Amino acid sequence: MKYLITLIVIITQIFAGANLIVKTNNGSVTYPIIDITQLDFNQDLDTMYIHTATMAYYYSIDEIDTIEFDDELSVDEFKILSSFSLMQNYPNPFNPITTIRFAINHSDYAMVEIFDLRGRLIKTLLNKYMVAGKHSIQWDRSDKNGKNVTSGIYFYRLSVGGVYQSKKMILLK
Repeated sequence: MKYLITLIVIITQIFAGANLIVKTNNGSVTYPIIDITQLDFNQDLDTMYIHTATMAYYYSIDEIDTIEFDDELSVDEFKILSSFSLMQNYPNPFNPITTIRFAINHSDYAMVEIFDLRGRLIKTLLNKYMVAGKHSIQWDRSDKNGKNVTSGIYFYRLSVGGVYQSKKMILLK
């Protein structure tokens, strides 16, 4: 299930012109990926949430038969999708420092960036060629000017080879 979640999140960020199709016992619902603002699972992985600009949809994992996309992935695209993983920062919530861990399956150019809720770049933590393996980097709540940011929700994004994945973190003072 963990890999399905990661795959769904990454695909929703790559194929903006595609549709997400959720098939349940009661039929199927199609969501244009460009309309999806958030796709999440609860901590127990028993409920999936699809948020659009106007509505939130909830599905029990037990009622979902399949989750599909109307665009087919090529072998090369699938290799890119499975080429890295981004873990949840720890601790979360945090103050004053948090650690962001990730793994890449082949050496490639990698970037880790921090964004605020409005999507503004706060700081670039990493921007270099990385060897394959497990890596971690820390954020000390400072922005690109070295000043401490305020409490709130922030997003961190890992980009490897032009594909990216994002996660949410909370800074509490």
